[in-house]
Amino acid sequence: MHLIDYQYFKEITTNLKSTVMHDLSLIYKNVRKHVRIQLKHYLVEGQNLKYYSNAPKMCDVDIISLAITAECLGIDSENLLWSKLKNDYQKTFPNLIHRTRYNWRKKILGTWIIKCAERWRSQIPMKDEICIVDSMPIPVCKISRERSSKVCRKPGNIKKANKGYSAVNKQYYIGYKLHLIVCSTGVYQHHELRPASEHDLSFLKALDHTHLVNTRLIGDKAYRSRPLQMELFDWAKINLDVPYRSNQYDYKPYPKILQNKRKMIETVFSQYCDDLNMKRNYAKSYDGLNVRVNSKIAAMTFKHYWNHLNGTKISKTKHYMAA
Repeated sequence: MHLIDYQYFKEITTNLKSTVMHDLSLIYKNVRKHVRIQLKHYLVEGQNLKYYSNAPKMCDVDIISLAITAECLGIDSENLLWSKLKNDYQKTFPNLIHRTRYNWRKKILGTWIIKCAERWRSQIPMKDEICIVDSMPIPVCKISRERSSKVCRKPGNIKKANKGYSAVNKQYYIGYKLHLIVCSTGVYQHHELRPASEHDLSFLKALDHTHLVNTRLIGDKAYRSRPLQMELFDWAKINLDVPYRSNQYDYKPYPKILQNKRKMIETVFSQYCDDLNMKRNYAKSYDGLNVRVNSKIAAMTFKHYWNHLNGTKISKTKHYMAA
């Protein structure tokens, strides 16, 4: 194994500039610094987000920062992460708690994780007033286990996984749809995790439009609905722009410039799948899956935010934190 691939497993000092992006300890410290800045107005005693009668060994800021750092490095297995933290990063994490308690507290702090992403997003200026919306499948089990698997389908789940069809993969799957809105530079704006069988329009109908006022929202043909377009414009001055269907009586060609703009969300989905393993699921409940998705979105948004602070092209997420 090459040294550059070994950096986030061992605290090895090297002069290679490209190894900085794989240094878990350094990335954790940078993430923690910016998490603390974004949440400073909500913190109480001991850098926690609520009062604890018995102060925990790891504060809430530590839990949030570690969850985002792990996703930044593509370590989505908590078992592997805990093994490496105990063996190779004892100095960085002297008060490491049990993995089960970490997992439990991370679920509780899921809304704060996405709040960090929202605050980082708000500090990155939009290139223009154009946003793109689309959805991607998030499978939780193989279609062959449709009848036997109980993953995210037990009665206690808030939203149960169900059967849906992926037009891209041309196959059915069991799971959810991740509906995502990004700006024209690929920076996260809004998201929601919904059962796979729900139509894409249901996401826009229930959308909180407050931060998307006076924007132009680009989507594919699945979002074509004349009544919804009128409602969005009346409610929040959102101009929903989608291609015409070929058999429509008032058909007009879709502008080439908007076709090129819409390609950005395909790039973002590829980054989520390749860099952050978005479609690889280890969770057994909706709460667990939701906090994993929140952590991945926060990690990608932090990469964009870091590139913005350092004058790097925002879309270069693999160059993140390279010295």
